Parts: sequence; structure tokens; C-alpha cells
Amino acid sequence: MSQIKASQHEPAIQLTSIAIEENQATGIATPRTYHQEATTQAQTISHKSGIASATEQTSSTVELGNGIEEIEVENGNSNTVREDDQEYPEKNIKGWLVVFGAFCGLIPCWGIPNSIGVIQTQLLEHELKDVSTTTVSWIFSIFIGLTMGCSIFSGAYFDRNGARGPLIAGSLISVGSLLALGNCTEVYQFILSFAVGVGGGASIVTPALMGSVAQHFPKHKTSTVMSIAATGGSFGGVMFPAMLTKAYQTLGFQWSMRCVALISFVCLCISCVLVKEKQLPEKENLNTKGKLKLYLFKSFDLKAVVTDKRYFFNVCGCTLAEIAITITSGYFSFITVKSGFTESHSFLLVTVMNIFAVFGRYLSGYIADKSIGTFATLISLLLITGTLDLVIWLPFKSNNVGLWVYAVLYGFFFGGILSLLPSACSHIVRADEFGARYATMYGIAEMMVLLV
Repeated sequence: MSQIKASQHEPAIQLTSIAIEENQATGIATPRTYHQEATTQAQTISHKSGIASATEQTSSTVELGNGIEEIEVENGNSNTVREDDQEYPEKNIKGWLVVFGAFCGLIPCWGIPNSIGVIQTQLLEHELKDVSTTTVSWIFSIFIGLTMGCSIFSGAYFDRNGARGPLIAGSLISVGSLLALGNCTEVYQFILSFAVGVGGGASIVTPALMGSVAQHFPKHKTSTVMSIAATGGSFGGVMFPAMLTKAYQTLGFQWSMRCVALISFVCLCISCVLVKEKQLPEKENLNTKGKLKLYLFKSFDLKAVVTDKRYFFNVCGCTLAEIAITITSGYFSFITVKSGFTESHSFLLVTVMNIFAVFGRYLSGYIADKSIGTFATLISLLLITGTLDLVIWLPFKSNNVGLWVYAVLYGFFFGGILSLLPSACSHIVRADEFGARYATMYGIAEMMVLLV
């Protein structure tokens, strides 16, 4: 039995060109390098089968800058992008399944925070009508704070151990707390079940959802895919207010919360099945004391805030953005009722706001990736939403037409802010550090939101 291999080696053809583009605004020259290789692989003739087979493949590599390489293989089926020593297939079916899983998980995790105006109005007008507005507002301030704050620990855990643990733990806590919420009658009970339980559970899940999406796609696509996943929050923000408006009247508060718990359970189960990390980093074996020390000190990466200027300003911007959005989301429905409109009318405005946020999330991500960039898009959205607050909401809060215009415009523009904040963080940190850096950013934002 013999096998003869004949190989033909041709010299590699390399073509390199340097193009320098002058930036008229800054006067800085920006280099781009295009590197192309053409290779011919060996031909193999097997006498064992009597069949001659030849494989010939041509490949080309293009350096896109910032450590990103696009590898195209002609006469074959492979088309991948390499970035930071990671390869991303063009037909990334596994990655898109992760995006869908994150979309489902964010329906309750971000949809309920987008619906807090409906829940807060119900408590102020019915369940806690004898309690002062200031006291009730603490429930929702703590809720928003913990929705971001508990991610401090789950983010570092995700970086080291993957998505499965945080997803299961956060899902159980969140769904169990929603079931308990329907039986609450006192302020401290609402704080424990809604603020601590639902908010903390969502915070544990979110870094695993967004971190897994970021790992499966190169950075020049993360704004788009994260925006698609984040539309789950807007979808939940449309569904929950519409459902609760009817359920409050027909089922009562207790069974309304049980319906929300059932929907959340189904969505989070889908996430637990579909969402997986791309790969786990190599980790050293640590004893219990070493792991405790690692999670306590690495979870809140304060050193990065101090030493990394880009990350520092990113954290500051995220904090201010979350404060502004929390004020608007929490008080829009209540102020509408106090301005003379019915609860149903205020709930409808919240629903319309979240409907337009769906379109805003996707378009903002697409524009960020294809046009002006993530940070320029995010800054533009922040300026626009701040202007809408000052020009339309405050002067015309008692005008029906003004409220409708505000709900449509604000919903469209604020949706992109929520989806681009994680994307902005992913652009300045490595994928294996995203969980801890994301958690630190939102942990600091949580402390500031509590002060509001």
C-alpha cells in the first residue's frame, strides 16, 4: 500500500499599499494598510483509491486597522474576521442565536424598568395611596440603583466562569420576587420584593446577556447587534404597560404581577438555553479565600477608572445619562396624571414612547456602525433628549398634543441611548474584561442614581 504525494509550491504573492488620508479638521494623517496574499495549496494524488484529487484555494487578508483583519477565502466557504486574536465567522449562526436569547432575556430585565412609570402610578394611586410620594419614590430609586449595581459581582463572575451561573441565579431571583410582589402591602415589602429582588435579579442577568453578545461579534458590528438585542427592553416596555393597563382593572394587582412573572419566566428560560459565552479565558486554580479576594477586588475595577482616561469619561457620561433617563421614566406617567389626564391616558403615552424606542434602538446602532461612530451617535442622542425635556415636556406637560409629540420624539431618541451605552464600553475594553468593566460602570451609576 503506497501513497505518492506530489506538491507544488508557488511563491506567495504579496501586495502592500499605504494610503494616507488627510483629515481636514485635525490635520492628522491617518494610515491604512491593505495586505493581500495569494497562495496555492498542495495538490495530492492518492494511488490507493486510484482517484486524483486536487484542492486549490486562494485567500486574501485585509487589515482594517485597530487590530481587525478580514480574511476572505475564494473557491471555498470560509469568510471570517479576526480581531484581538479572535476569529468571527461571517455566517455567525451561533452568534445570532445568542442575540435572540439576549433579546428574550432583556424583555423582563429592561422591559420592567421601562415600565416603572405604570407600576409607580398604580402604587401611588391605590396600593400605597396613604404613603407620601417621597417615600414611595425610594422604592423605585433603589430598584433602578440595584438594576445596575448588583452587576458589580456578576460581571466579574461572568468574565471568569461564563454565562450559565449568572443567568440561572438571576432568573430564579427575579421570577420569585415578582410572584412575591403581588402579595405586598407595606413599603418595606415592596422594597424587598421589587427593588431588591426584581432589580437585583435583573442586574445579575444583564452582564451575562450583553457580555455574551459582545464576545460573538467584532467591534465594528457590536453597536448594531447590541441594539438589536436591546430592542427586547423596548418590546417589554410596550408589552407590559399595555398588559398591566387592562390587568389592573380586570385581575387586580396581585394577579397582574403573577402574569408578569409568568412572561418573565418563559423569556428567561429561552435565554438560559441560547445565551453562551464564546470561550472562557484560562484561569488559575484558586482556593475559597483566593476566589473571594478576586471577586471582591476585581469586581469593582476602580483602578481602571483612575488610570484609563477613556474609561473614566465613559463612566461619567453613563452616570449622567442614567440619572436623566431615570427621572423621566419614573415620573413621566405620574406627572401626566397630576396634570389632569387619566391613568389610562398616561399608560398609553408610556406605551407609545416604548414603541418608538424600538425603532430608535436599531437605527442608532446601525448609524453608529455604518456612519458617524458609537460615541458621536450617543452624544447626539443625549443632546437631543435633553433639549426635548426642556423645550417640550416641561413647558407643555398639561397640553395633550405636546405630550403626544414628546412621547414620540423622546421615545425614539432615548431608546438608542440605553443600547449604545454598553456598546460604547465594549469599544474601549477587551472582550475578556467587558463583564467587570461594564459592571463597574453601572455600579458607579447606581450610586449616583440613589442620590437622585
